[in-house]
Amino acid sequence: MSERTPEQELIEIRQAKVTELKKRGIRPYAYTAEYTHLIRDAVADFDQLLAKEARITVAGRIRSLRSHGKSTFLHVEDFTGRMQAYLKEDILGKEMYSLLPLIDLSDFLEITGTLFVTKTGEKTILATSIRMLAKTIRPLPDEWYGLKDKEVRFRKRYIDLQLNPEVKKRFIIRAKVIQLIRDFLNEREFVEVETPVLQVLYGGTNAKPFNTHINAYDMPMYLRIATELYLKRLVVGGFDRVYEIGKDFRNEGVDQGHNPEFTMIEWYQAYADYHVMMDTAEAMYKYIAKKLYGTESIPKDGETIDISGKWQRIPLCTAVTEKIGVDVTTLSDDQIDDLIEKHHIDVKGQRSRGQKIFGLFDKLVSPTLIDPVWIIDYPRDVSPLSKEHRDDPTLVERFECYIGGREVGDGWSEITSAAEQLERFENEQNNMKHGDEDAHPIDHDFLEALDYGMPPLGGIGIGIDRLVMTYTDTDSIREIILFPTMKPQEAPSPQAGEPIEILSKSSTVISGSDLWQKDMKLELDSAVATRYPDLKLGMVVIQDVSIQKSSEALEAVKTQVLASLASLTHDDWKNSSNLQSYRDIYRSFGVDPNKQRPSADALLHRIVSGKGLYKINTCVDAYNTMSAKHQLCMAVYDLDQVSTPLNLRFSQAGEKLTLIGDDQPTTVGEGELVYADREKVICLDFNYRDNVRTKVTEKTKNIVLLVDGCGSITSDQIEKARKETSELITALCGGRIVEESIVTATPSGQQTGTLDAGNHVRIPREQAMGILTEWTKTDNLIKHALSVEAACRFYAEKLNEDADLWGITGLLHDADWDMAPNEHPNLIMQKLESLHADPAIAQAIRCHGTCFGFPQVSLLDKVLFAVDELSGMITACAYVRPDKSLASVEVRSVLKKMKDKAFARGVNREDVYKGAEQLGIPLEEHIQNVLTAMQKIAPQLGL
Repeated sequence: MSERTPEQELIEIRQAKVTELKKRGIRPYAYTAEYTHLIRDAVADFDQLLAKEARITVAGRIRSLRSHGKSTFLHVEDFTGRMQAYLKEDILGKEMYSLLPLIDLSDFLEITGTLFVTKTGEKTILATSIRMLAKTIRPLPDEWYGLKDKEVRFRKRYIDLQLNPEVKKRFIIRAKVIQLIRDFLNEREFVEVETPVLQVLYGGTNAKPFNTHINAYDMPMYLRIATELYLKRLVVGGFDRVYEIGKDFRNEGVDQGHNPEFTMIEWYQAYADYHVMMDTAEAMYKYIAKKLYGTESIPKDGETIDISGKWQRIPLCTAVTEKIGVDVTTLSDDQIDDLIEKHHIDVKGQRSRGQKIFGLFDKLVSPTLIDPVWIIDYPRDVSPLSKEHRDDPTLVERFECYIGGREVGDGWSEITSAAEQLERFENEQNNMKHGDEDAHPIDHDFLEALDYGMPPLGGIGIGIDRLVMTYTDTDSIREIILFPTMKPQEAPSPQAGEPIEILSKSSTVISGSDLWQKDMKLELDSAVATRYPDLKLGMVVIQDVSIQKSSEALEAVKTQVLASLASLTHDDWKNSSNLQSYRDIYRSFGVDPNKQRPSADALLHRIVSGKGLYKINTCVDAYNTMSAKHQLCMAVYDLDQVSTPLNLRFSQAGEKLTLIGDDQPTTVGEGELVYADREKVICLDFNYRDNVRTKVTEKTKNIVLLVDGCGSITSDQIEKARKETSELITALCGGRIVEESIVTATPSGQQTGTLDAGNHVRIPREQAMGILTEWTKTDNLIKHALSVEAACRFYAEKLNEDADLWGITGLLHDADWDMAPNEHPNLIMQKLESLHADPAIAQAIRCHGTCFGFPQVSLLDKVLFAVDELSGMITACAYVRPDKSLASVEVRSVLKKMKDKAFARGVNREDVYKGAEQLGIPLEEHIQNVLTAMQKIAPQLGL
């Protein structure tokens, strides 16, 4: 029988308290509360109530509880505020006071009493009676780190709202934004309406719908993708100013800015064009900002964006021209194609000139639009519902609003002619025939409505979620949707007694984040390795952090660490073996450690001197705290400012860097031990002081953590410190760990025996083939493994990566499928772990199919994912050739077969498309690469 966890014990104790309350005749769960005051009002009217010696009753959740024998202080909180209560046995009476041991944090309590002010000046209720309103069984995860794991926060928003006040504030702002939109439009005589969510024919934008079925009529239906066409029907019916706020559904990707279910506002105004719509929307954006913040500005990365004044209106082609440095309207089609290929832009449909120009804008220009701006006059063939431009028939009168690099509004002068609208719909059908699955269908009922007459019309659509992201300076759409769409957890929800995971672990993968694009390498110069064979360097890369100025949870950790070091004396600091190891290596390259102390040495000296720890930001303070705790030198760098690889090497004569806190560059002494990237030195003297360029601030999004060891410091110490520090950073700052390694040296300066840079065993191909053939009895599955191996090796060589490692990954990715398909890929991952193989192999195998639910993070992950299904499709294409040979397979034949869904049904086409997209290469090129790799081993494949 397994041991109970502390959480299980707490739950059982609280369940026993419920039983005890019932035995005493007390309802643990009341029907209602009989409060006289909200806490906000009790605090606001405190002086008057105190003067009247009024007896009041408040109700709420217990947020703190401090018992001192026959007296107890607690804080009770309702939705309006928090207030202290003082409970004394001689006032409550022994029987009522005896309930206190049955009350826990987070329970709901009703408190009646009079008011007084404590000696410290806190407004307090002196309780004369208490009543249990609701007993809480599960303890909140509020110790040390609180709730920071994004997966848990989004799934258990009810906990998130309790523990993270800023989250609740964000959703209150969301509610205010929606109400302000209503107020603004209602004041201008717009009428709010509701239109169908279930639709016989979807339309109003270019997007993929969700399909459903209505049993009563036995017919297919769709969840709406937009409200536009129904709202326009109402304009035909006489609603000159009309709007709707509601849910739309689009069966497309999930990422930082997209959720399949989202909230939109669309409004339409008769007798208006796109200029009027821009004027109205601009006024609304300013109105919302003024109501929320008292000024026409919005927060952005710790600063503000000024949205006052008249916003620029820039034609789309002009914006592209300014970005690429040449007039895009004068470029030939071939020149535009070259730009599309250079920037890896995917153009759907007929790949018209207008679509390509729009693709250039979307990829190159839109992310740079920080200050508010209207982009206007779009190519005709990307806007099927927009009216032809009055001065240029190749354009339409369409606009989009951009603020903070994000599109927050899309509108146009509307088509009011049924004939013109039909022409656009027919063009969309041509796009659909050319592969654009998002093309707009023909809505004949809507065309009939237009024939009854529609006045000149302007319209706009705004994503409420993105708009709230902009007003709250939020990077992820999931942060402003209370219950975002998520895949179900593989395991059922924990039963009573099971703990809730609250910390971000290194294995946690956060769905919806931007995928990692940068493989970080940490290298040890051979000359350094030869001179210092006992060096150990730990590295962790963390993506998507959100660094704050300070945090109560961080202060709690710092307090605990400082308490553990309270007994540390000056002699303890001076004689620390870890610190002595750093001092020794400093002396070896000619630096006096008493003048330039190693970072951990300086921190401990500061603590024993009574100065405590620095206060910089949550990330820097976190690693400094752990550095002091473990007495190990650490550093964190802004990874977006580091050019890989990072190298620990000896400095050269004349090298300089500008240290944090300095205005002028510092010259590094020749032969000192320094960290450097491709550009220059980034850290002076093996973790003495860092430079300005890679400084970690509240704007930093991706970081690399280094933990340094030398002399008597062991690899186990490095590993433990690395693990605890990265967990603390992710707990405080969010994010996810995408790379980890420990690099060590030997006297020869080479890595030991068959170990790689991370002390992982390199598996020979013969051993991998042995595992594959022992576990796999199906000949076709072995051939599939060989195909994927060849494709992975091809890409590794093309990208200058480790071809042997990548090849082994491809060879073993399905090794356990034959033996135990229900356990796939867990068994092969366990086997790799038992062999101490590089965890990158298991990580790639874990996420090599969408069915496993893990996104692809590293470049190896993406390559394995991209080639797996495609190799199966190519094999199937070879089998139907007359000669059953890979030599006669062509890229165009593979593309053709992929469109035939009846062919090779087992191949997941979506994985193939997504794989090429993640690699950033055209699908045709990707198919050619994998085909070439397989053709090289055609004899082994029997093809």
